[in-house]
Amino acid sequence: MMKIIITYLIFAFTNLFYCQQNLVPNGSFEDMVSCPTSSDGLNKATGWFPYMETPDYLNSCTPNTDISVPNNLWGNQYAASGNAYVQIRCYADFMFTREVAGGSLVAPLTIGQKYFVSFKVNRADILSDSSYSINKLGAKFSTVSFSPSNPVPINNFAHINTNSIISDTANWVLIMGSFVADSAYNYIMIGNFFDDSNTTVVNNGSLYNCAYYFIDDVCVSTDSLLCANFSVSVKENSFKHQFSFYPNPTTDFVIVQNSFNTPFNLTVYNSLGQEIYRQQSITSNHLQLNVSNYNTGLLFIKITLQNNQFTYKLLKQ
Repeated sequence: MMKIIITYLIFAFTNLFYCQQNLVPNGSFEDMVSCPTSSDGLNKATGWFPYMETPDYLNSCTPNTDISVPNNLWGNQYAASGNAYVQIRCYADFMFTREVAGGSLVAPLTIGQKYFVSFKVNRADILSDSSYSINKLGAKFSTVSFSPSNPVPINNFAHINTNSIISDTANWVLIMGSFVADSAYNYIMIGNFFDDSNTTVVNNGSLYNCAYYFIDDVCVSTDSLLCANFSVSVKENSFKHQFSFYPNPTTDFVIVQNSFNTPFNLTVYNSLGQEIYRQQSITSNHLQLNVSNYNTGLLFIKITLQNNQFTYKLLKQ
């Protein structure tokens, strides 16, 4: 009985961490494997892949002006937050085309749980063939991943989508909805999952017409307010990436390295949610944390610096 109770507590506490965060690990596309150097480089954004055709990863880090931010081949737009976003083609009147961006979630969704989903869109309008506005932009979930050679099916279904025509080229538009998970979905996809006959199109004036959209700030959470207000500012993103933890997994020590000159607090929790270590006003840029005496399993390291905080997961072996 005790083993069952402990197992339940571990499960409940882990779920609590997941419920309080965005389940999309790189929802603002700021984390990257490397800076993109050419178009269709979505796999350069950490955790994101092309699930249909060739979505483009745009980032201010690149010297390639075709895929830079704010100015690029498709438009002139600053990121909704940070320095990066994705571009997808969602419709064309001279061929059937859909570009879909996809990635894995932090953890599978819980069957029967209500989830809120949001992302921001902006219509790209500089290309001569990018004059269409459409509806049906949405998010879809799956238990399997897809690829350009095995694309996601376009079957007139999305877990959340908008019936409104998205035509704004100046401002980011929030698309948000909710659904109850009927499977343990662990992949999310963003795009237009409806065929041409079920997509409403507005022609803003061009001979050959496509609908291109920028995508940013993707969020999935049980917390509606988190997704309604989700954004990763340059300051927050900078804060998170000034810290590194290694090795992970570890058996004895973990190095907490940072480039801040401001004192920070560190708290370690075990998988039951119990605080097992705390150190305050740390000034070291290279802290060696001894975890050798802790039980094996998942540990949570919470960093607090001024008004910012985040939790890092560490596997103790």
